[in-house]
Amino acid sequence: MLRAARFAAQLDFEVDASLLAAMRKNAGEIMRISRERWVEEMDKLLVTKHPEKGLQVLADSYLLKFMFPELWLQIGYDQNSGSLWTRDFDSF
Repeated sequence: MLRAARFAAQLDFEVDASLLAAMRKNAGEIMRISRERWVEEMDKLLVTKHPEKGLQVLADSYLLKFMFPELWLQIGYDQNSGSLWTRDFDSF
């Protein structure tokens, strides 16, 4: 599931809706994966040309909810000039 997000960022493509649905259904299973593996995949995702795409896949698939609950809480948060989620992307 993490690789799908990384490949979306690395190769600049949209994840298929059926794959995204399967990722949502199994998002909680990410807790069975070692944190070292998370770090390895996130490191690769964050240095791509489109890290925002990978992060959006993590959000859309609900993986973000389990991996980074602090970021998950930012989604939809309105602070006058847009959500913190969108403004964080601008900082990349």
